[in-house]
Amino acid sequence: MVRFFGQYTQSQWRRGVWMATRPRSIITVFHVALFLLGAVFVVAIVHSIVQGEQVGFREGRRLLFALIVIYLSVRPYVHIWRSAQKGWQQVSILPISGTVDAQGILLFDEVRRKWNDFIRLYVGKDLAVLEEPAGRLLVLPKSFFASEEDWESFLQTAKMSISEPK
Repeated sequence: MVRFFGQYTQSQWRRGVWMATRPRSIITVFHVALFLLGAVFVVAIVHSIVQGEQVGFREGRRLLFALIVIYLSVRPYVHIWRSAQKGWQQVSILPISGTVDAQGILLFDEVRRKWNDFIRLYVGKDLAVLEEPAGRLLVLPKSFFASEEDWESFLQTAKMSISEPK
């Protein structure tokens, strides 16, 4: 049995939410390409306006298209940021404590989360995030554990116990 205790920092919480919810690499590349396309359109239209060219309905449609493209490219990241902010307001109040064993995680010595309650484990160099099917996250920084051995024991138990969906 491994005990943990700590108070989240805002940075730890945000990194945990980002680890679990960020779009994957290929989607991120697509969002960056969309953003750049929209930005090129906006710059071209603004350049036309600054040059004193007549701006008509066609340019207005292009500007609207460009702004929609930019909105669609940044929307997922704004959603992640908002989710992190909303979660932070809930978790920043109290320290978190519990124990890890072969059956699961006991939070605050009263709320039992079995290993099969989690669908995914994300591991960073100093942070682990456990995700439940409903999207709830349990962020456990390395600093919550008393020693390196406790941290490694937790990671080993979690990796062996959480079977990710196919």
